[in-house]
Order: sequence, then C-alpha cells, then structure tokens
Amino acid sequence: MEDVIIDVVVNGRVLLPQEIPPAVTKVIEATLATGASPQEIQHEGVYYWWSIRPCVYP
Repeated sequence: MEDVIIDVVVNGRVLLPQEIPPAVTKVIEATLATGASPQEIQHEGVYYWWSIRPCVYP
C-alpha cells in the first residue's frame, strides 16, 4: 500500500491521533483492509467522518 494520510473529522475539525477513540481506529483499519470506501462512523453519540489522501513527499 502506498503511503497515505487519514484525516478524521468531528464537527469540522481534524482530530489529532490521540483524540481518536481506539474503537474508531479499529473500524477505519478494518475498512482499509477490505478496500471499502471511507464512511461516517458513529461512536458513543459522536459522528466521525474520515477520508484518505496520498502522502506527498517533497
């Protein structure tokens, strides 16, 4: 797999890695493993939206 950046957003703000609950990370990892498209995740009443973008090195 090429290098990618995964952005996780809540209420229009990109979260820092330490702000993402482990359960949400597991769903994202499982989705990536199956090759499915990014999707919105609801966890404990919060909606997490995520996307993938390529990592471009200078």
